Amino acid sequence: LEWKLVYVSSAYNPALDQTLDSILVGPIPVGRHQFSFEANAPDPKIIPNEDIVGVTVVLIQALYRDKEFIRVGYYVNNEYKTEELRLEPPAEPLLNELERHIIASDPRVTRFPIDWGDGLLDGCPEPEQPTEDNEESNLLGNEEQVENISQLDQENEDQNNKLEPSSFCEGQSGVQFIENTSCMPLHPVQSSNVPVDTF
Repeated sequence: LEWKLVYVSSAYNPALDQTLDSILVGPIPVGRHQFSFEANAPDPKIIPNEDIVGVTVVLIQALYRDKEFIRVGYYVNNEYKTEELRLEPPAEPLLNELERHIIASDPRVTRFPIDWGDGLLDGCPEPEQPTEDNEESNLLGNEEQVENISQLDQENEDQNNKLEPSSFCEGQSGVQFIENTSCMPLHPVQSSNVPVDTF
C-alpha cells in the first residue's frame, strides 16, 4: 500500500498541491494496523499569498497498485497568533506570526471501489478517479463548514481534543499522523484523532 500526505496550497490550482511525503507499507496481514507518518511542513514559497492565511485542506491518500481507494481530508485553519493581526492582517503575510490548527475531530473520508486482484471491482463498475481540483473544491467550497471552523476549534478545546498550535515556519518537521484502519477492501474505516507535534 502506498500512502501520501498532501497539502493543498490553493483550492483553485491543483498544480500547487504539495506532496509532503509518500511511503510504502506492507505486505501486511489482514487486520487492523497502526503506523506513524511524519513529514516536513509545506513550503510557503509555493503557496500564493492570498491562500497562506485562512482555511485549506490536508489529505491522506491510500493507493493499491497506483489506484486510490481511500482519501481522508482534514480542514486546516492558518491564522495569526494575536487578535490584533487577525483583525488587521498585513498585506504581506508574516509567516513567523502564523499558527496552524488541524481540525482532527471532523475528517472527510472518501472511498473508491477498485480492483483488488479478483477482477470483480467489489461488485461495482470502477468510477472515474476524481481530479484533485474537483475533490479539493468540494472540501473547500463548503462555506458552512468554513464558517464553523472557529466553532469546531472551540468545541475541540472544550473536549480536550484541540491540537496544539504550531508555527508556520519554513523547513519545520515533525508531522505525526496515526490512523487505525482495516485493510479489508472497502470495509468501514475508523479514523482516530490525529496527533500533530509540529506542522
